[in-house]
Amino acid sequence: KLYTEKKIFGKKILFFTPNRTTIWRVKTLFDQEPETINWINNFKNDQIKYWDIGANIGLYSIYSALAHKDIKVISFEPSTSNLRVLSRNISINNLSDKISINQFALSDLVNVHETMNETKFEEGYSMSTFYYQTDFQGDKIKPKQKYKIFGTSIDYLLNNKILDFPNYVKIDVDGIEHKIL
Repeated sequence: KLYTEKKIFGKKILFFTPNRTTIWRVKTLFDQEPETINWINNFKNDQIKYWDIGANIGLYSIYSALAHKDIKVISFEPSTSNLRVLSRNISINNLSDKISINQFALSDLVNVHETMNETKFEEGYSMSTFYYQTDFQGDKIKPKQKYKIFGTSIDYLLNNKILDFPNYVKIDVDGIEHKIL
């Protein structure tokens, strides 16, 4: 079974779930980080611009797109394993008008190709990092998969008017949040 159904706002939403990790993520959407769900529910603006930095398979991007009528979601997800699942989840739920993907890394570095370090080669997994080789606790990681990808800074994107300034930002990138900010 490659798809898992989840009821969100009374609608049956499908998620592409090629493994146990992605199934677990979908099943625990409302339990894992209830404060994030509550925060998204309370977005206030006429035109919401929400950045989901470290979107993984798109749970919070999709949830926010369903929660708000007038929202533009920018999902940042550099992992090639997660990007495949994220893009499919957006597509199968017909949310491409509300959610856009940036498949590059955010960092304190500007316009570089550097190493994406993944500790597992598995869809839905996290604990990966761009350029830096430390995890969320500051410990050195041992990547099992490495490849070069493009990365840039938030300042570069905003100063050059590549993206609009967001009203809301979720950032979950397992240890380099401070570098991105």
